[in-house]
Amino acid sequence: MLIIYHCYGGTHSSVTAASLHLNKLPDDPKVKDLLALSLFDKIRAAAWGRLFYHGSDEFGNQIYSLGRGKHFNLIEAFFESLKTACNLNGLLDEIVFIDTFPCVNIKMRIGGFLSRYLGVVSLGRNLSAIGTLEALPKLRKAVFEAKSKYSRKK
Repeated sequence: MLIIYHCYGGTHSSVTAASLHLNKLPDDPKVKDLLALSLFDKIRAAAWGRLFYHGSDEFGNQIYSLGRGKHFNLIEAFFESLKTACNLNGLLDEIVFIDTFPCVNIKMRIGGFLSRYLGVVSLGRNLSAIGTLEALPKLRKAVFEAKSKYSRKK
């Protein structure tokens, strides 16, 4: 199964959720732990729609993140159309999208805007990381629900 965590920019909440899913963060992460993630606050709008592989979980699920801007409905519609047009029902049923955007808070939004759009990377990246730490309970809940629902023993 492919589990794809997605959010607007694909660089904060979805990357963190994928890392949580794969146990790549300590139990009590700090700003430095988030900043050490290879994709945290590094994705630009030109990469929206591109899947970024983070690894496989203990059940063999492949874990990805995705930035989708405000157009997730287009990506979802594309996959549904592809499934129908190419008769790929079984294969594409193994792809699951988990929206992490509801976990995003104002610090993450402002930090992302400063870093990704205005180029004030140091300030924006740190503000995004602080906001992400504050969003961890919601992100952990989303990951727990995804793992509970979609992870199967081999």
